Amino acid sequence: MMEASSEHSEPSTNQLLAARDASAARGSGFAVEAVDLHKTVPVGFLGKARALLDGLTLRVSEGEIHGLVGRNGAGKSTLMRVLLGVTPVQRGTVRLWGRDPADPQARTAVGYAPDIALFPPTLTPREIVRLHTALLGVSGPEGLDILNQLGLLSHADRPVRIFSKGMAQRLSLAVALLGTPRLLLLDEPMSGLDPEGRHLVRRLIRQSHASGMTILFSSHVLADVEDLCSRATIIDGGRTLTSGAVRDMTAGDGGFTLMYRCHEAIALPECHAHEARDGDGLWEARFTNAAGLEKALALLNSILHAEILTIQSNRRGFEDYLHALLSSNQAIHRSEST
Repeated sequence: MMEASSEHSEPSTNQLLAARDASAARGSGFAVEAVDLHKTVPVGFLGKARALLDGLTLRVSEGEIHGLVGRNGAGKSTLMRVLLGVTPVQRGTVRLWGRDPADPQARTAVGYAPDIALFPPTLTPREIVRLHTALLGVSGPEGLDILNQLGLLSHADRPVRIFSKGMAQRLSLAVALLGTPRLLLLDEPMSGLDPEGRHLVRRLIRQSHASGMTILFSSHVLADVEDLCSRATIIDGGRTLTSGAVRDMTAGDGGFTLMYRCHEAIALPECHAHEARDGDGLWEARFTNAAGLEKALALLNSILHAEILTIQSNRRGFEDYLHALLSSNQAIHRSEST
């Protein structure tokens, strides 16, 4: 069998946009519902508790591609393991289609690709696929077909110890797709991929979604989230900062609006509009770029009686929106700790 790029044609742009925009309307229930999750672990000699999840909430509708975004250590991988039922939480509820993740009917409907793909080094992709299809009770050429779509069929009889990180990531995705799961959990699926690998993985994600699969994936590649996802959840420090439609996060005419409370006028650097909103110290400041906003946040954070309330990003770039949101959250936490 030859590696095929023509056998599996990529959906047209109109088909992809229609599928993405309609995804939230598929079904009325949630494929994933995690509410108020708390998870701590002891660290250091004294065993001081460190929060991995601190009240995090996530809801993913049936049939959508949902992005999970946050800086390193935000809790993305921990959340994935909680959804799989392998990492317990001290508080909160997790349901997959209304069932406990440990319920066999839920667990067998989930495919998972971790952020670091580890396979027995002497096995080949053909042997790994054969092993997993046997465990799943799946028969037929499905596994080889998936390897073909991911550009791995010509490497099917080579030991995985010689694979690059990107090739191992593609093999991990192939294994996750065996048995056609209803829910696909992908932890950094684009990590280590070259341009060809990224193209193959993005195409397969779109095709899987078009077939009705629900997909939750975490990524630091924000262009992938913006392009592939109908909705996204942004987390930081184990908390949910915001969750909603990606198009709403990237809509607007540019710039940032900062709301803060202070009972005296403050000269903010690089602020192109600054006015009082009421007679009780509420101020609105507008900035054309993130650099000016960061300077203002640093200044306000140094003033004890200044309270940062909200930051609204009107920029069309998802990266700028994320940066402003995380900067705001960081500034608020610094203010709370002083």
